[in-house]
Amino acid sequence: MSLIVQKCGGTSVATPEKIGKVADHIRRCRENGNDIVVVVSAMGEETDRLIDLAKGISPNPDEREMDQLLQTGEVVSAALLAMALNGKGTPAKSLTAAQIGLVAAGEFGKARIKSLKNRALIRNQLKQGKVVIIAGFQGISEKGLDIITLGRGGSDTTAVALAAFLKAKVCEIYTDVDGVYTIDPRLVPNARRFDIVSYEQMIAMSVAGAGVLMDRAVILAKMYGVKIRVLVSPSIKESTGGTLVTATSGNISDLEKTADQSGIAIKKEVGCIHVFGIPDEPGKAAEISSPLEKINVIDIAQSRGAGTAQISFLLDVATAEKVFPNMEKMGGAETALRQGLVAISLVDLAMKETANYFRRIAKVLGDNGINIEFISTSQTGITMAISDKYLNKAAQALAREFDLLSS
Repeated sequence: MSLIVQKCGGTSVATPEKIGKVADHIRRCRENGNDIVVVVSAMGEETDRLIDLAKGISPNPDEREMDQLLQTGEVVSAALLAMALNGKGTPAKSLTAAQIGLVAAGEFGKARIKSLKNRALIRNQLKQGKVVIIAGFQGISEKGLDIITLGRGGSDTTAVALAAFLKAKVCEIYTDVDGVYTIDPRLVPNARRFDIVSYEQMIAMSVAGAGVLMDRAVILAKMYGVKIRVLVSPSIKESTGGTLVTATSGNISDLEKTADQSGIAIKKEVGCIHVFGIPDEPGKAAEISSPLEKINVIDIAQSRGAGTAQISFLLDVATAEKVFPNMEKMGGAETALRQGLVAISLVDLAMKETANYFRRIAKVLGDNGINIEFISTSQTGITMAISDKYLNKAAQALAREFDLLSS
């Protein structure tokens, strides 16, 4: 008998009907002789609804109370899925993070998992033939006094942590697409799906914006050797195999070929703050960037001219709008905020001749009348920002140029 950890996102459990379909799938997996532990997210848009509810009470709600509120979404999903399974004759029990001893440390809203304790409790429920359903996205504080949430990607991370803790055969992540694709198939329907992708490639694509898996979950999987399989949710359709994320990206006998896995990741709703005319003096870059302390910046590009420098900061648009007034106050420089952008990143761990990749990107976009607002390069990727009105055209053109389409 194998132990499988399954994670069902908000799309999977958005309605009672979808919860019923997920329960049918879990029941079939259990009948095939597997022990099943399920991690669930809040139903559909429930987290957004709770945030709006809180802001209707207070424009700046207390962070501790926000976590107390937001964690209820996952608890509701877990209880409803357990009810559905029990109603179909498959014994199930829902548990919270506090009950399984998932301890998290850090700030409210963005804590990190520190430890898991109650392995015996979970194992005992499995021995009784039950499906164990665990509320994701949450932990208990180190002193055991507060519920604390894990932030973006928290349920994915919960699932991978449990798979490592319980030594599961695989961690199955159910989402709204059937695997990991070379580019978002909702933008490019004939995008090619990876059968297998390496941890390293997946981390790079997740960091760049591929939303199918959160980077912190894949980093954790790599650390503990947890195999992840990305599958379409059973509440949408039957999977055709999905994508396995593991330690190798293909045939061990042909590493040079299989390591070459290009993909494009996309981040919507980004903004760019350009700072011009910075005095080319030591310490000025630190001064200019000081308003961005503790801010998550997507990417940074700097150039130097005759006695001055320019720095551009790529951020999500809400953050850019928030910090821009402080950037305007920095002395000795001019600033500009560009909104309505989307970030597109070409990721390839085997990227060589970066200048040639840049030339190809610039030509393809130029031929399609698309201007590049921001660009930065590394040895494993190139990130550019363009007007969001050209997203579909750019995605399709770049997918053709870099052979990202299915045959």
